[in-house]
Amino acid sequence: MSYLCTGSVNGIKLQVWATWLFYAVLVDLVDAVADELSLPFDRISFEMIYRGLYHFSVAYDKGKADDPIKYFAASENQDLGVVKSLRKPVYKLDLSPFPAHSRQMCNSLNLSRMVPDGGSPIRNCRKGSLT
Repeated sequence: MSYLCTGSVNGIKLQVWATWLFYAVLVDLVDAVADELSLPFDRISFEMIYRGLYHFSVAYDKGKADDPIKYFAASENQDLGVVKSLRKPVYKLDLSPFPAHSRQMCNSLNLSRMVPDGGSPIRNCRKGSLT
C-alpha cells in the first residue's frame, strides 16, 4: 500500500480499509497458529508471523509447504521466532526514600518471631511495617 500515492479521499479510504483487512487476516492467522501450538494468543508474535509469510511463500513456491498454519507450527521452523520467549516477572518498584536502608532493616530484624496478627513477618516488613 505504500506505493499507492493518492491525495483523494477515496484513495486514503482504500489504504485504511486495506490495512484493516490485512490486520484482520493476520489476527486470524496468529490465532490459528496459537491453537495449533496449544499456546495462549499472547505468546505468538504478530511481527514474526508477518515476516515469516515471506519464508512461507518461498516454501510454497518450491512445493515444500501448502498450509501456513502447519508451516509456522512445524518444529523445523521454530527458528522463525514465532513463539515469544517467557520473560521474568516484573517486580513492584520500591519507591521509599531509602529502599536499600529499609531492606537492611528488614534483614537485620529477628524475623523468626511471629507477628501479633498471625501474618508473616517478612510480608509485614515488605509492607513497611517493621513489627
